[in-house]
Amino acid sequence: MIDRMAHQLNRSWAILLLLAVVGAMLAMLAVRSPAALASVFAVAVFKSRLIVLDFMGFRSAPLVLRHALVAWSLGLAFAALGKLLVS
Repeated sequence: MIDRMAHQLNRSWAILLLLAVVGAMLAMLAVRSPAALASVFAVAVFKSRLIVLDFMGFRSAPLVLRHALVAWSLGLAFAALGKLLVS
């Protein structure tokens, strides 16, 4: 079981590194395109989901708690996106 958990963490770590590079590339394009800006926030929400589930250990937590934590990061992303689009 420990090998399986280590494998899951390694896979999540690799995905997070890839998403960090993709997010940085999208951030360079975000100045010109609102769609790229929305993509940056989508990547950030997916990264936060991986961190909450795998690195904070909530993958086996109750469903309501997992959804609440992901909804929290989604709400923050929508608030930040809304603030940027309004200003």
